[in-house]
Amino acid sequence: MLSSIEKLSQSPSMGLYEGKMGAALCCFKQYHITREKIYLNKGKKLLNHIAENIDVIKSFGFSDGLLGIGWGVEWLAQNDYLKLDTNTVLSEVDDEIYRLVLFRKSEELSLANGTLARILYFYKRITHLNKSGNFYRDAVLAECIILCIDELFENVMNYDGTDLENVSFDVEFLSQVFILVNKILPLRIDHQVGILRDVIAKKILSDINNIDYILDDRDSYFYANALLQAGRISKNNTWIEIAERIFIARTIKKVVIAKHPTFKILNKLSKSTNDYSWQEGWLLR
Repeated sequence: MLSSIEKLSQSPSMGLYEGKMGAALCCFKQYHITREKIYLNKGKKLLNHIAENIDVIKSFGFSDGLLGIGWGVEWLAQNDYLKLDTNTVLSEVDDEIYRLVLFRKSEELSLANGTLARILYFYKRITHLNKSGNFYRDAVLAECIILCIDELFENVMNYDGTDLENVSFDVEFLSQVFILVNKILPLRIDHQVGILRDVIAKKILSDINNIDYILDDRDSYFYANALLQAGRISKNNTWIEIAERIFIARTIKKVVIAKHPTFKILNKLSKSTNDYSWQEGWLLR
């Protein structure tokens, strides 16, 4: 395991999926399992390296840039791998992304580099656990996530906001949006979140029940997982039951859903802890 993490840490990328931020998460999780200081020290060293070179990171992507790095730091703090005030540590990253949201609309919708990446970052930040209150910081985070939700809504919904603009949206993308809007809904920050949740739920259930539309194993997995996670969040037993029936009927629990090095390592490590909360970074939880 150490050799796999070491190889990932040597990547020229600073990012979450295939670079040093991903390696740092792996190190902290391995330390949590083994309590071997070599992993703790390696994780801290990687985070220090990222912090020292943050100014040279040009990408705002989730997979390879600031959004994924910021999410990773917040995830580490919220899961007690690090003791820090993320409002302070991530203030400059927040400000950079705030300016990005205000002055540059995303060119795509994807989690890797698009609008969905921005929403996930701000969702994670707005749910921070910092004890020291910072009204201005929280207001900025709230404003940004609302702006990003508006952008998502405009791009996926039709002109009167009653249905999807494009019925051929990618299954993985729709599943990711469905999980994320169900996470955001309890925050009660934008009524459009509920509309997105209901419309996408209708689309997912329609695709599952459409005998003329054959889902392959991968698409079935994404839809089933989306219903399962959303059902757990919203306590919707019907969605959970449908998801479990799909998993049983298709026996697709072992479908490969990500090839990123970080995902592979964290997935192996999690088998001993049954803690897969990090999968939120791929919008699978």
